[in-house]
Amino acid sequence: MAAVSEDSRRVTKNTLYLAARMLFVLLVSLYTTRVVLKVLGVEDYGTYNVVCGFVSMFSFLTSSLANATQRFYNFELGKNGDEGTLKIYCSSFYIQICLSLVLVILCEAVGLWYVNNKMVIPDGRLYAANVIFQLAILQFVLAILQVPYMALVIAKEEMGFYAITSIVDVLMKLAIALVLPYADYDHLIFYACLMTLISVVNILMFYTYSKVKFRFLSLRRPQLDVVREMLGFSGWNVFGTFASLIYTQGINVLTNLFFGPVVNAARAVSYQVMTGLHVFNQFGISMRPQIVKSYAQGNTKRSIALMFTLSKFSFLVFYVVSLPILFNIDFVLDLWLENVPQYTNILVILIFVMSVLSSINGAISCVVHATGKMKLYQISGSLTLILILPVAYLYLKMGGTVQGVYVICIIFSVIIPTIGLVVLRRLIPVFKLQSYFDEVVIRILLTVVLTIWGPILIGRMMPTGFPRIIVEYAFIILASIVCLFAFFANRQERNLMLSLTHLDKWIK
Repeated sequence: MAAVSEDSRRVTKNTLYLAARMLFVLLVSLYTTRVVLKVLGVEDYGTYNVVCGFVSMFSFLTSSLANATQRFYNFELGKNGDEGTLKIYCSSFYIQICLSLVLVILCEAVGLWYVNNKMVIPDGRLYAANVIFQLAILQFVLAILQVPYMALVIAKEEMGFYAITSIVDVLMKLAIALVLPYADYDHLIFYACLMTLISVVNILMFYTYSKVKFRFLSLRRPQLDVVREMLGFSGWNVFGTFASLIYTQGINVLTNLFFGPVVNAARAVSYQVMTGLHVFNQFGISMRPQIVKSYAQGNTKRSIALMFTLSKFSFLVFYVVSLPILFNIDFVLDLWLENVPQYTNILVILIFVMSVLSSINGAISCVVHATGKMKLYQISGSLTLILILPVAYLYLKMGGTVQGVYVICIIFSVIIPTIGLVVLRRLIPVFKLQSYFDEVVIRILLTVVLTIWGPILIGRMMPTGFPRIIVEYAFIILASIVCLFAFFANRQERNLMLSLTHLDKWIK
């Protein structure tokens, strides 16, 4: 029990450590986006995101192997220690090298044709789009080669360094934003070149730290049985990641075809807002290693308990941080951006709902990954996710709006976690659907019902502005703390929070 308590303390401290540093990342990222959008303009900014987004659509194989690498690192650390981890490192390194070659060929063969023949590009910007496409491929390859090192840093729970790399990354992007207005060269191409340089710096940071910190790392011949096991795990995971990326970029392509790059810019800004708000929520990064390690050690009940905790607190943190922003989204966007793309305000709200549901589904996925039994989970969830695209296409062909597309996505985002829970029940008999409903769903819904009325009433009594946002934050934080200790957290979670804040001496 003592070991479990110490693990819980480490997870919580890592989460708070990351969140504190990520606040800085959020503030700088928001300012950087404002400057870049102003300098590039809405059309160039949308073009950059849709071109780079198309390249990332080919990374479904890489993402699958990255998830596999993370899972096997965590599993081996829980079962065999550094010796087992070294086997995963060697196998992952050579797999990523081979994969990068295959994906470069795919991007050059298929992506280049699409950019030049099908993608909606503003007049006179086709050359710039082609340059961006090639640089995006290079960034893509560097991201592939970074996987074995970044995954090991997370598996070893070196969250301090992970947070530092995020800060360095965002500072470099801030430097780009400050330099960009003074560039004599094409701003869009110059921006893409500097973003590629950041990718080079990122991989060098993770490589150097891993080599210095983890002395056991050395390249050996990969073990074929380990390679086969990783590829076997990745095989079904590829299907799921492919579906996720096809869905994400498919929506991007559909909005580009029906509404042009302006909506792509609105979508990019909306996701930038959500990504910024997500920096406060680092539970997934901190708890994923513990979930897999616990399962590897045969402690299935603890893995399930951590899944419950991850689902609840991922929601609560994101909800508390985001709600006042959403109730004042027009004021925030006008303050942040000089030229707000059309539809951005409503897309932020709709994407927030999708993000909440995705965070809950992420906890379920983590436990399924720990079991290594991916087939049923990936087939059912992936087919449901891919189904969104034809539904959205038919809706748009009938004259639908961009807002309606995201409402469709939200409906499916409710269906997918439900399917995941049913599959998890089959994989782990000790998991009970009723327990998840009582422990997670009821507590989340009750918290929303008891707290959301506050910002609504405050919004009717106060004009939009900073004083209103501050009052709304004060209310939602206090109301959530009351809910947290009254019913949201279970006894173990309450005791851990009291212990970490040293309030256990005063509250029994």
